[in-house]
Amino acid sequence: MELHPERSGFQIKDAKIPIIIGIKRLESLKPHEEVLEDELLSLSRSIRQDKVLRHPLLADARTGVVLDGNHRLVALRRMNCRLAPVALVDYNNPGIRVERWYRLIISGKLDDLWPGLQNLGLSMKNEERAAARELLDRRRVAAVIEDQDRSIVFESPRPEDTLDSFRTSFRVEKFLREKGLSVSYVDKKPEIIPEATLVLSTVKLAKDEVVDVASSGRLYPPKTTRHLIPSRPLGTRVPVEWLTLDKPEIAQAKLMDHLSSMKLRRIEEGSIVGSRKYEEEVFLFE
Repeated sequence: MELHPERSGFQIKDAKIPIIIGIKRLESLKPHEEVLEDELLSLSRSIRQDKVLRHPLLADARTGVVLDGNHRLVALRRMNCRLAPVALVDYNNPGIRVERWYRLIISGKLDDLWPGLQNLGLSMKNEERAAARELLDRRRVAAVIEDQDRSIVFESPRPEDTLDSFRTSFRVEKFLREKGLSVSYVDKKPEIIPEATLVLSTVKLAKDEVVDVASSGRLYPPKTTRHLIPSRPLGTRVPVEWLTLDKPEIAQAKLMDHLSSMKLRRIEEGSIVGSRKYEEEVFLFE
């Protein structure tokens, strides 16, 4: 697989969408989600131990909004780095999609949770499952939690503000965790919800909403979006030392020499790389 050096970085021309890997100042990058502290601490320990950032961040070339890599961005900031390796894409490319994560709650029962949910002070009511899904799709409610038979819908104080909607759903998620329930993230909602299991669903964002919130300096709660990118570069393994430099042009030159010395292997969609399965094609630097 061939790499193409450009003035602004390295371009992977065989990808399904144009991708240029380059060095960007941290202050030019805009996160759109808060981070999970446990995940951030684990990542920071790994970076300090390896002394390299294994994978580049992924961001919109025009606005600097980070589509993937919010935890890496915060970790670099806390390590007093000035720069980051970034795979730059055109967020408006129709091949890039915004999906959502579903929350799977094990051993939860709606009847048992109802009193505690009421104490959150949220506007909520029981609803039939089909009606609840329609209300969520039309953004008439902020979130829906459901079991095999019924649903509870939660209204947002300001339904026109997507950030408000996600803060409402995050309050519900936080309550469930504080109750000691197991909450995991899945990319698809189960067609049939297993017994003693609940599913928490949120609204689905549009790209312009992500850009607007990130550009305003506000942040959605963690795991608000799930960006599907047709092609993803991995394994660039950039030394952290380069990311502390004050001159991005020096780090950029080092990055280009570094990438040119590596082989690039295309891995087809649905493959497992490391410990994660990728729905998209992967371009792995080796």
